[in-house]
Amino acid sequence: MSLWGKWLLVGAVLGGILLHGAEFPARLKPLPVSEFYKHFEQVQINRDMGPKFSPGVYLGTAGSGNEYNSLTLGWGASGVLWSKPAAIVYIRENRFSFKYFEKFPVFVLSWYAKKDMQPVLKIFGGKSGRDTDKERVSGFTPVETPDGGVTYLQAQKVVICRKMLRQRVPAEFLPEKLRPGLGRDGLVHIQYTGEVLSVWRRKNTAAQVSSDVERELKAVFMRNLKGLQEKDIEMAMRDIDEGPLKENTRKMTQMLFDRFDLTYKVLDFKVVSADRDTAVIEVTMETRKVRGPAFNDHVGTAVHTLKKRPSGWKLAGSKIKSINML
Repeated sequence: MSLWGKWLLVGAVLGGILLHGAEFPARLKPLPVSEFYKHFEQVQINRDMGPKFSPGVYLGTAGSGNEYNSLTLGWGASGVLWSKPAAIVYIRENRFSFKYFEKFPVFVLSWYAKKDMQPVLKIFGGKSGRDTDKERVSGFTPVETPDGGVTYLQAQKVVICRKMLRQRVPAEFLPEKLRPGLGRDGLVHIQYTGEVLSVWRRKNTAAQVSSDVERELKAVFMRNLKGLQEKDIEMAMRDIDEGPLKENTRKMTQMLFDRFDLTYKVLDFKVVSADRDTAVIEVTMETRKVRGPAFNDHVGTAVHTLKKRPSGWKLAGSKIKSINML
């Protein structure tokens, strides 16, 4: 199911069952590495110091595909080991991320701007991946990295590492003032030393998008939304990209029209990236029922991909980031 079949009908709840029968995945599937290159540019690794750790909290992510997890980290160091630039992190054995750092050869470290630190601290630091879909709750967008592993499009700096040394740090090696809190249960920290494969910094991609392109993209989205609001199936389908799923989208949209009268309000619209052929937009929207069977009013955020065709920009797919019921 594409675009509105995933984006709008996911909010239409009948007796507690989503209309299209889908459930949120345990982990959002990361965007492909091609999206990473649109948002980040590689910088030279400092061969003397490796990545520079500054005081504060950052994220460590281990895993790949749909099997990954992230946690906040405060301890860390950088330098040189075996003539290679290195980064050192410490993961306690009882953390959910521990099994991912054990299993996968690559781990990724990422730093964030002040405006994004609240979800870093409250969600990635305050919740466990055992029972929380951190990506959906935080609104962070996972993306594959060039050297393997996963990070997030919101990052300001990304350091990709490959494990080359693992060692236990028993409680008796901790400073005495830390032992009452971290040493009494007998669990230890594991020190992972990784070779720094590459370092990346965020591009200012949104600023590079021309105002004309932004207007074009918003016009396409708003025309599609107007078709939904007015129950005009031809207008709603006009800007959907051609493909095997278009007919299914038409059927699901018509079913939405037949069952509900809904109102839509765009709360936020931004262009994440755009080049000659592909654009990515992020839209936060409020959806409320006017008439129809049981329905959960909600505010949802989704990332939409558009493709440039001879006839103009076409909506080619969407991925839900978050839904909050009202």
